[in-house]
Amino acid sequence: MTPPITKVSASIIIFDPIDRVLLAKRSFQKLEDPGLWETIGGTLEFGESPETCLRREVTEEIGCKIASLQLFNVYNYLNDNIHLISVVYLGVLFGRPKVYNIEIEDVRWFSEHEIDSIEFSINCKQRVLDYFLFKHSQKQNLN
Repeated sequence: MTPPITKVSASIIIFDPIDRVLLAKRSFQKLEDPGLWETIGGTLEFGESPETCLRREVTEEIGCKIASLQLFNVYNYLNDNIHLISVVYLGVLFGRPKVYNIEIEDVRWFSEHEIDSIEFSINCKQRVLDYFLFKHSQKQNLN
């Protein structure tokens, strides 16, 4: 039996002024969830902070810089012998996103009404839905 391990990842829900979110389609060469959509991010390297991980991943994957980062939520997932802790941020981009490496096939903006029609990588859909709930609650609090 494989011993249990814990991994820490960081991901970012990137949004634009008209409340669309930027998602990346995983490469068909990936072993886990090939061709499915996800938020941009990755596993922290040894000694790396979640913020540094995100800045690196965003640059490597879509060739942009992050304009702002705001901690959004922390999610815990258990899958067989793996415990994944995912630190999720909200952010805005500097630059125009495009595919920069072989880890992703495509990058695209999605509106809230498109989310249910997308095939997501494990646990990414919940993050995006939580973001839209958060945005709706913010708007209600302003009224």
